[in-house]
Amino acid sequence: MMPVEHLPAASWRSALGLGFVSAVFDNIPLTKLALEQGGYDWGVLAYTVGFGGSMIWFGSSAGVAITNLFPDARSVGAWLRGGWHVALAYVAGFAAVMLLLGWHPHAAQRVVVSASRRDGAPARVSRTMIRNVVFDVGNVLVKLHYQPFIQYLGRAGVDMADLPRWLSQVDLEGHERGDVPGEVLLGRIAGMATRPLDLAELRTHWLSMFEPWDEMFTLASGLKAAYRVHLLSNIDDMHWAHLDTLYGLDTLVHGACASFRVGAIKPHADIYRKAESMFDLDPAATVFLDDLLPNVAGARDCGWHAIHHTDAGLTRSQLRALGVRLPAPFT
Repeated sequence: MMPVEHLPAASWRSALGLGFVSAVFDNIPLTKLALEQGGYDWGVLAYTVGFGGSMIWFGSSAGVAITNLFPDARSVGAWLRGGWHVALAYVAGFAAVMLLLGWHPHAAQRVVVSASRRDGAPARVSRTMIRNVVFDVGNVLVKLHYQPFIQYLGRAGVDMADLPRWLSQVDLEGHERGDVPGEVLLGRIAGMATRPLDLAELRTHWLSMFEPWDEMFTLASGLKAAYRVHLLSNIDDMHWAHLDTLYGLDTLVHGACASFRVGAIKPHADIYRKAESMFDLDPAATVFLDDLLPNVAGARDCGWHAIHHTDAGLTRSQLRALGVRLPAPFT
C-alpha cells in the first residue's frame, strides 16, 4: 500500500524519484496513483516503476520467489552491497530514455464507474473532473489593440517592418521575464526613433492598447464560486500595474502567475510548473485558456487541458464539453 494520497507535480524528475520509491513500496498502487493524477509520460513511468520496483528484492515478485529459495538473499544490506550497480544502471537507462525519446506527458486516466444498473445498461464512466480554470490575460480577459501603438512609432520613424526582429532588438521576452525594467524598454524604443519621443507620451501609448472583454471577465469572476480560478500570463510590470489598477487583476481571481514575477514565460514548461507549485494545481484537473497555439501546446505538454481561445461563445462550449459548470448568465 502507498502511504500517500497525492504525488508531487508530474515531471521527469518526479518520475525518476518514483522509481526509487517503488523499490520500497508496491509499485502497482503507485502507478495507479500516478496515472490518476496525470501529467506523467506513461512510457517513462513504465520504465521507472518497472525497473525501480525490481531494484530491491521485495519490490519484485521474481525477487520474492528467489529469496524463498535462498533465504540469505533477504538481507537488504547484502542485496545493496552485491547489487549497488543496479541503481547506477537505472539512472543511466533513465538518461538514455530521456535523450532518445524525451518527456511527453499524458492526461489523467482516472475513471469513475458507477454501481451496476438494474436494467443491465452499461455503468457510467467519467474522466477526472476539472477543478481549476486558468486564464491568460491578453486577448483572453482583455482585447489587445497593437495597431495604434505601431502607427505611433511609425510616425516617429521607428522601423518595424520586420516585427519579430524588432521585438528581439528591444528584448520584449526579457522584459516579460522581468529581466528588463519597463523604463529601460521604453528607453530602447525611444532610441530607435528618428525624431525625439517624449517618454511620458510613449508610456501612455504603451499602456493604451487594452480593452476589457466583458464576457470573459464575467466568466472568470462567476467561476470562482465553484472552481479555483487563476491567471497565467506573459506580461510586463508596467502592463500588469496598469491593468491591476483598472480591473483589479490580483483580486479578480484566486491567484495570478505573471511572467515578470516568476522569471519564466510561455510556452516554456517552467512557467506551467511554477503555476502548479504556486496554486497546488493537478495538471489533469486544470484547464487553461490562451489565444496563442504555442502556449496551448505548452500547457498540453505539461498534462493540462487547454483551449485555444478565439471567441467567447466557442470557449464556453469547450468548457462545457470538459464538464465545467458555467455560471449565470451563461447557464
